Amino acid sequence: QNYYVYLTHAMKQVAGKPVKVSRTINYIYRTGSKAGQPVVPKDKIVKVFIPTYMIDQVTKQTVGTPTWSPDKIELEQVSSPSIAGYTPDKQFVEGAFITPTSDDIEETVYYDAEIQNVTYTIIDNTEDKVLVADEVLTRGESGTNLTVTSLQEYQQIIEAYRQKGYEIVKHDILPASFDSDSTVDQNVQIRVVHGMFTRAGADKQVTQTINYVYGNGPAKAMPAAPSYTKTYIFTSEETVDKVTGKVVRTVWSPVQSTSVVESPSITGYVADKSEVSAVQVKYDTADMEETISYYAGEQLVNIHYIDINGKDITTDILPSDGTEIAQFAQHLTGEAGADYTNQLSDYLVAGYELVYAQKEATAGTFDEDPGKGQDYYVYLKHGTETLVGTSVTIKDTINYIYGNGPHVGEPVVTASVITRTFIPTYTVDKVTGETIGTIWSGDGTIDPSVVPTIAGYTPDRLVIAGRVLTPDMQDQSQTVYYTMTEEPTTPDKVVERSARRTHVEKQAEKRSASFETGQKYDEMQIVSREVVEELPQTGDEKDKASLILGLGLLSGATLLGTTELGQKRRKKKRD
Repeated sequence: QNYYVYLTHAMKQVAGKPVKVSRTINYIYRTGSKAGQPVVPKDKIVKVFIPTYMIDQVTKQTVGTPTWSPDKIELEQVSSPSIAGYTPDKQFVEGAFITPTSDDIEETVYYDAEIQNVTYTIIDNTEDKVLVADEVLTRGESGTNLTVTSLQEYQQIIEAYRQKGYEIVKHDILPASFDSDSTVDQNVQIRVVHGMFTRAGADKQVTQTINYVYGNGPAKAMPAAPSYTKTYIFTSEETVDKVTGKVVRTVWSPVQSTSVVESPSITGYVADKSEVSAVQVKYDTADMEETISYYAGEQLVNIHYIDINGKDITTDILPSDGTEIAQFAQHLTGEAGADYTNQLSDYLVAGYELVYAQKEATAGTFDEDPGKGQDYYVYLKHGTETLVGTSVTIKDTINYIYGNGPHVGEPVVTASVITRTFIPTYTVDKVTGETIGTIWSGDGTIDPSVVPTIAGYTPDRLVIAGRVLTPDMQDQSQTVYYTMTEEPTTPDKVVERSARRTHVEKQAEKRSASFETGQKYDEMQIVSREVVEELPQTGDEKDKASLILGLGLLSGATLLGTTELGQKRRKKKRD
């Protein structure tokens, strides 16, 4: 009998030797000063595959193909690093799948240097404008050195502007190499000003001519004597802009003075002006021409108008007391012994007022002396008018503030605000248009006031002293500080406060002396405050009321002294 046992080969899974597959990415400079050098360290990754084999436990042979863990791996896409001034030939290395049988991967990303610009800007400081803006001087790859030629071209540009008449104030030094910032050009500035030179300018002549003619008779308008002529020559020095060629400044020779020219005597004739006074002549003075007329057979009456403004005189006035107003002068002619009347010049239109006029200025008789004219005088002063100006308001503010405690710095009560308005009345000279006086209306007096009482707090003063606001002041402000009430008074506190009162008395004596020499009322107010600070907190309202009355009297005296002192100062200022 045969019996059979059927067997199969036992199998066993066995892990094999791992297989490694790598990917290496190299980043290399291809151009520029770093050509051939690595940009960044190479990027290398290694992936591991582990095989599992099925082993026949009888034959010890591998059965079938191994299984791999993992069977494939996906390599991610890798972006190329960004390097300032350089451009990679690949923005990224693409991803890929690898298996245990894949070869190692090696890729290279090349970086090419970008082209950088060096520009120049030329600024004209004289005219405050840009002559050349961001003009390209040279180009080159990032990181490479500028050439000697670039430096020479830069120097040639500077020299070219010197040749045009500019002076170089400042110029930047060229960079040694091109930078790597492709977003902004490297710029150098050249600052220039216009060069100047001086030269002799054109001369100018001012001619003075005095003509002497007959004013009446058969020879009327004909020359009575040779004309007087004199020429005054002025030289100049010009400062010329080398760039524009324009004259930017001209300096002329000094002012000259003409001579006093007496009118020649002609028998039987009287000149209407005995002499021509000296005057100052400048390069831009117009040619001066004047005609002196000679009158024969007739007599001449000259009416002169004299401005005596500012002179406190109404009688015994002399022509030398003022200045003649030439445009009002009148010349009357007539037969000897004949009567004349004259309408005075309209001085009111020009803003003048009459002070005194000789009666012969309006009516009289021609004399019989052919050797001289008759001169009569009208004395005038400047008329005035009053104008009301814009009002001025001055604000006086008393702030009440917690000086300590939980509300320190906060207001105790609403600030007291008092305003005073002043209105100016101006006195205006009608001739010159100038303001010659100002009177202010409005009362700036502010009475003393009692400081509000706040339970649990002591103010640093009990009374706000009286004061006077004036229109020339700035807005006024002062602050009363409130301090939390102290602990009950001990013998030590009494001694301390006694010593403090002694100090206050000394300060009061000093303030009193200062007031006598003209110190402002606010210093006296400080004394009042210090006295109040030293008062024992007895709660005696009767004593406090007495103190307030006393301080009010002191403030009133202070206010009166300040007012009188201010009046004296204002009177002295007007004088």
